[in-house]
Amino acid sequence: MKFSFEVKSTYSAFPINLKTSHNSEATPRSQRRERNAVNDFPSDRSLSPTDAVLVSYECRSARKFTPPLARSRSNFKLQTSSTLMPLLAQCKTLFLGTNNRKKIVELVNLLEPRGFDIKVPADFPDVYDVDETGTTFMENARLKATSQAIHRGLWAVGEDSGLCVPELGGRPGIYSARFSGPGANDQTNNAFLLKEMQSLPLEKRRAYYVSTIALSDPEGGIHIEAQGECWGRILTEPRGEGGFGYDPLFEIEEYHQTFAELGLAVKREISHRARALGAFLKRLDELIAE
Repeated sequence: MKFSFEVKSTYSAFPINLKTSHNSEATPRSQRRERNAVNDFPSDRSLSPTDAVLVSYECRSARKFTPPLARSRSNFKLQTSSTLMPLLAQCKTLFLGTNNRKKIVELVNLLEPRGFDIKVPADFPDVYDVDETGTTFMENARLKATSQAIHRGLWAVGEDSGLCVPELGGRPGIYSARFSGPGANDQTNNAFLLKEMQSLPLEKRRAYYVSTIALSDPEGGIHIEAQGECWGRILTEPRGEGGFGYDPLFEIEEYHQTFAELGLAVKREISHRARALGAFLKRLDELIAE
């Protein structure tokens, strides 16, 4: 039996306009806001996702950097160079900027076989929180990656994800983790989502998960961006014991099961994070090989 899935993934799949410097004041705020998160910078040339996007840095051990000041969105630039840097291939150390244990396990399982020495927040004595001030998932992934990379003096991976319901205007969106307000958790968020959607018939309960991933060098330069989506629908009551977040409500229609009911083997193939990671790792492998 063959299933078809409404799943999308990209690694900077849109043409990315680049410029070595950019004056954000030259562009009206309203126009800047309308640009796609990975298409922020006007330029006279385009870069395809297969172009070289790493620059050279000397191999260094972890050292403390002064935490970055608040950044405007226009400060993020996808780094480009004709000479690929050997740092990541030599040091093989990556910091994962998340405290979510399930996300860490998923990332570690994919990165360690590639020879990377994985560091997580629990490996350090200090606590460093990143303010998620972005207006898109990708902006927050960049913030997590660059802030942690500069603070730790390591290459860092930032990830941001959430649920979007078109009939709710895209909510919960970037506020997925705190949708129900202060003290939010999975249970209160799910209950609040059901309340917000209680009047919607099944055909208007379409939704999709989004996952975005960014890789930053120790100086705060972004080198890889990836995004994945997975579509389904929101049920009227939770089903299943696995997963986390909105998984018990999110049904993959082709399987007639929620993310909380699906086995890990299937979820690792079709989930939004799996798609984003697949694109991210493909690009990472290409750059390391070069």
